Amino acid sequence: MLFCRIVTKGGENMNIDQLKELEDLKYKHATLQKESGSLFKSNVEPLIEKYKSDLMIKIAEYLKGKGFNVRKDETSIKATYRDLEIAALLDSNWISIKEDGKEKAKARVKYPISSGYSMSVPKDEFQAAKARILKDIEQVEKDIKLYAKPVVFYELNGLKCQDTAEELVKKIFS
Repeated sequence: MLFCRIVTKGGENMNIDQLKELEDLKYKHATLQKESGSLFKSNVEPLIEKYKSDLMIKIAEYLKGKGFNVRKDETSIKATYRDLEIAALLDSNWISIKEDGKEKAKARVKYPISSGYSMSVPKDEFQAAKARILKDIEQVEKDIKLYAKPVVFYELNGLKCQDTAEELVKKIFS
């Protein structure tokens, strides 16, 4: 009877069934990553864009309502009242609000992310590889759950806010 083992980089032996099992797990992980990416693009990204847009619109409306002359484009607002100038600049997910050139507030749009993980790694090469892939799969599955029904929120000066854009603007300028 002929028995064959495959020697891998680490020098440990893995049989063909173990290698196939790892390949199946890698395939499952890749498939789940595609699903996660797709859900992020279809569910999370539009919400982030809506929140950013809503906040910029509410800042402009608020300042206009306070008698400022407001000029707005997609990524910036410049509002003046006599010599007073207020600017809101959108950069990535950050919105920086400046009053006469000095930063007044910094807001950003955030969404929950699954946190990383730590694990003890078995000495057996196959068991270690399998454990790593299974943990990666678990992580991606958590992301899928988060992205399926995303929750997006504002953060103001480093603190999480459950406020609407309008409420946040009032906080910023009060």
